[in-house]
Amino acid sequence: MADLEVSKIIDEICELSKNDAGEITRFPFSESWMKAQTYLKELFEKLGFDTYFDCAGNLHGRIGTQSDTIMTGSHADTVRNGGKYDGLYGVVAAALAVSKLYRKYGAPKKGLEVIAFSEEEGTRFPFNFWGSKTLIGDVEWDKVKCLTDKEGIRMVEALENQGFSYSNGCAKRDDIKAFVEIHIEQGGVLEAKNMEIGVVTGIVGYKKFNIEIFGEANHAGTTPMGFRKDAGFCAGVIISELIKRAREYGDPLVTTIGQIEFSPNLANVVPAYAQFSLDMRHTDGDILNRFQEEALEIVKKITSAEKVTYNFTTVFDDKPVYMDKDIMDIITKACENQGVKYMAIHSGAGHDSQILARIAPVGMIFVPSKNGVSHNPAEFTEPELLEKGVSILEEALHKLAY
Repeated sequence: MADLEVSKIIDEICELSKNDAGEITRFPFSESWMKAQTYLKELFEKLGFDTYFDCAGNLHGRIGTQSDTIMTGSHADTVRNGGKYDGLYGVVAAALAVSKLYRKYGAPKKGLEVIAFSEEEGTRFPFNFWGSKTLIGDVEWDKVKCLTDKEGIRMVEALENQGFSYSNGCAKRDDIKAFVEIHIEQGGVLEAKNMEIGVVTGIVGYKKFNIEIFGEANHAGTTPMGFRKDAGFCAGVIISELIKRAREYGDPLVTTIGQIEFSPNLANVVPAYAQFSLDMRHTDGDILNRFQEEALEIVKKITSAEKVTYNFTTVFDDKPVYMDKDIMDIITKACENQGVKYMAIHSGAGHDSQILARIAPVGMIFVPSKNGVSHNPAEFTEPELLEKGVSILEEALHKLAY
């Protein structure tokens, strides 16, 4: 079989699975998602893999023994109107790398398995990393199954509509000995430094909070400034102080206010209520915890001065995850053997690797993203760099499985 090109396969899948608006939007268990997963299943079978869907909707393609699994892959879902490569590249690249190994060397000593996780992004239901969490048994189905999307469809219904029936532990695995994920960088560091491959050292810790400010609605024209309990003004001051403090910390700390809401949200009424999200990330868990404490102190100080009250609610709290040193060394050696320009780099985004790291050694490979763009239709990586990624992954998997 002639070598298949990564970029062409990705183009075909994205064209096939576009939604009615012509967007690359593959929410888990939607029609567009199922079209992509079905294409991938057929691709896996064409490459000679044994394939199956598990009860959580994860797609598996396997060669070799049924124990001591070396797993590779990524996720098939996308954000709304996303790009071609986020997640999908990691699945297609893994399939082609494993296929090349099988053609060159025959069956591996350990099982080699490619996975297309059913969900990672958390864009349809308020629960992310569904696919990888089901593999490690970290799902309380009774709490998750009744979660609904914006159309009111429950998660259990969404799975059943595509023929899946989940129960606690039905997708759990205990045979995974290593997991290697290849992914686009989703940032601009590799491109800026003229590097072809990133050897990922770790994934940042990620905390997300919901902050609510409770003031008092009043007339915008008749209420003197000194008499106001202005939740909107208070939120603005807090946001300004949080961003200022984050800049003082410097890289790699990042913090983002991505959502904000005022109520009653009228031009002539002093806001009685303000709500905003606070996203903070860092590679060092201790520093991240310290910044969280300082953020809370900022909220307390400013709300007290303005005579309003607050709620500070934790939404996510994921610790930093570090890649396995031995796998990092294997990836580094592959880059050196192939004369590829590489650098060590951390990931500022979350990935399925951080979930699998709870049960097995993990490693990650990055390829550059043009202009650092991701989660956007303009997302792009040069085909030559996509192929180099496949080659590095192939050598790393050969070392692990043969």
